[in-house]
Amino acid sequence: MKSMESLVDIQEAISVISVNDEREELIAEILELSDNPSKRGRLGQLKIELDKLSKSQVPKEKAANDRLHYRNTSAVLEHGFKRRLDLSMDMKDCRVDADLKRDCLKDPEDFVFKTYSRVSEVELVLLGMVTQCRPYQEQEEEQEEEEEEEEDAGGKLSEMIRHTTAALQSLEAHFHRPAVNQIIVHPIAVYLEL
Repeated sequence: MKSMESLVDIQEAISVISVNDEREELIAEILELSDNPSKRGRLGQLKIELDKLSKSQVPKEKAANDRLHYRNTSAVLEHGFKRRLDLSMDMKDCRVDADLKRDCLKDPEDFVFKTYSRVSEVELVLLGMVTQCRPYQEQEEEQEEEEEEEEDAGGKLSEMIRHTTAALQSLEAHFHRPAVNQIIVHPIAVYLEL
């Protein structure tokens, strides 16, 4: 989540780095003109331009909005994943997910991301116990239950509580509940090969 919070800083740094050649040209021109006192006006313009290119090229409003967005997205993800590392593998007919304890990783997390990427092309072997499995039929049953609940709506307070509870459950389901035809595995080990 820290990397998400620092994305705006990275964007601003890249915007400064990307105009380095222009700054180099301005510096060379400033050095040439510094020996000529009659070109003070042009020298002043070049220094203003150099100062402008030495700062972030990302508009302040956009950077502030991005910072707000990433900070809040990070907060939601932090709540949902509870500082766990999620391993997800797409299979032919389902998806397998496993929460990995960061302190059980052989290598530091940043090294794992650097080595295998956040989305890896490497085939992994996952050894674990199935702890949750959600079949297709459950989705149809849920839709029927939701339709019945809408018919049984009570007073305003109970409706507000019901909506709030449903919203919280929906948010947490994005992180904890398997999607249709998804298998959750408690990992014992993950290997590149057996």
